[in-house]
Amino acid sequence: MLDNAYSFNDGCAVALGSFDGLHLGHRSLIAEAVASKGDGLFAVALTFSVPPKRASRIITPARKEYLLRSLGIDTVFELDFASVRRMSPEEFFNDVLIGSLNARKIVCGEDYRFGAAAAGDIELLGKLCLEAGVELCVCKTVTAPSGEKVSSSLIRDLIRRGRVDEATEFLGLPFCLDGEVTEGKGLGHSLGFPTVNQKIGDGMILPKDGVYATRIFVGGKTYAAVTNVGRQPTVNGSSRTVETHIIGYEGDLYGWMISVEFVKRLRGVRKFPSVEALTLAIGEDAKAAKELIKAE
Repeated sequence: MLDNAYSFNDGCAVALGSFDGLHLGHRSLIAEAVASKGDGLFAVALTFSVPPKRASRIITPARKEYLLRSLGIDTVFELDFASVRRMSPEEFFNDVLIGSLNARKIVCGEDYRFGAAAAGDIELLGKLCLEAGVELCVCKTVTAPSGEKVSSSLIRDLIRRGRVDEATEFLGLPFCLDGEVTEGKGLGHSLGFPTVNQKIGDGMILPKDGVYATRIFVGGKTYAAVTNVGRQPTVNGSSRTVETHIIGYEGDLYGWMISVEFVKRLRGVRKFPSVEALTLAIGEDAKAAKELIKAE
């Protein structure tokens, strides 16, 4: 049922959710589960290998696990959705939460659903917990100053619209793209602005096409950077790419896994009348990005 699953002899506090992005709402659940360690329980996060409804991922599975552990979670279990999609709510509760994990406390959000066809809600979960002698903690929905519910769907919408700075406010950390550096066409180098090309995993969300002020960590140092997302109309680019010029860095990063933090969208993608005009624009973008990162 669960990869490497085992029962925790002394019981555990299980935080339930997709945890895609690990936004501020997710963090309230995690904090509640981690606080239970003071009562002798293990803190466990139970999530899924793909986001609900197969939505685009905000963070990679590796980053999700890293962040969960950095917040104090002892063990992360990723369920294969296909393995539980036909389980009734009662089967999910008894076989997974109690049978596999020996849950003594369950933490979830107000809108948590579980079981086949999402038939189970927190009312049913409360009933099952009461019968099994399990504590249930339902965390209230976290809202933004504007009154909007903080959710992965909201954050995805902001990212798709290029509003990465607003997405960061709800995430609690900068929106980030992780990916391996692959060989590109070398155009940036010929223009005097060498870039690193990232291979982004399938299913990952990309921000709206445009030029962004970004931040990157290489060799223990932080660099301001400028990242282009999308096609390159001036040179007849035909596919969406993610290319980053790291300001002040010289070196070969081919094969490295790098993380690029998005700070703010500077402009949209434009077709310039000449390569010379493109070069001047990139220079201005780099200057703006450097000033923006320095000002933080």
